[in-house]
Amino acid sequence: MAITLEICIDSVASALAAERGGAHRLELCDNLIEGGTTPSVGMVESCLEASTLPLMVMIRPRGGNFVFDRWEKAAMLADIKALKHTGIAGLVIGALNEKSELDGDFCQEMIDLAGHLSLTFHRAIDVVPEPLTVLDQLVEWKIDRVLSSGQAVSAWEGRHTLRQWVDHVGSAMGIMAGAGLNRTIAKALVEETGVNQIHGSASQWVPAIGHPQDSGVYFGPPGRQEYAQKITQEEEVKAILQALKT
Repeated sequence: MAITLEICIDSVASALAAERGGAHRLELCDNLIEGGTTPSVGMVESCLEASTLPLMVMIRPRGGNFVFDRWEKAAMLADIKALKHTGIAGLVIGALNEKSELDGDFCQEMIDLAGHLSLTFHRAIDVVPEPLTVLDQLVEWKIDRVLSSGQAVSAWEGRHTLRQWVDHVGSAMGIMAGAGLNRTIAKALVEETGVNQIHGSASQWVPAIGHPQDSGVYFGPPGRQEYAQKITQEEEVKAILQALKT
């Protein structure tokens, strides 16, 4: 079974490394440290120019939960309008209500606006109380794939749930395993779950060029790697793909 490797990125450097490593698809976000938010149109266009890989783009206005107010929803719809004709392959969407159930009306609005674009439902599914019901609705909407850790800290820990979901949806929709993916567990994760798509950043912290490594000045929470960037590593992408072949 052919396995699709999607690499989650937040920079052109990571896009290029993922492509050199042999990745099959990219998911572009901003703020990966918060689980991913919507990137700028400029970053989207730069990644499209730099890489030939299909590019999925996150639609999420902030970190935190997946319950959005009217202003956040307006921003999400405006982002979809701005992005849908850029040449991207698709969008990564999701929204819940205050009971952590699917926000059906708003999801339908995003789906309608997205038109022909491929759609991934993101890890909002990992906090819903009735995931099988949500999966059935996503199949009805013809969502292409769901990204999930199987409602666990990592996809490996949620592998039994992912297996259940794969069996539940069959060929009607893809289940993409993500969270904690690396070369060590890649093959076993696919074998245990039956997924045909996996997702990870294959990244590591890289010191920024031309900046002090420990100036004592922080622009975010003190202690984080302020003068470093987490960048996808070409060799890790290759290692994951090689592990899948062995």
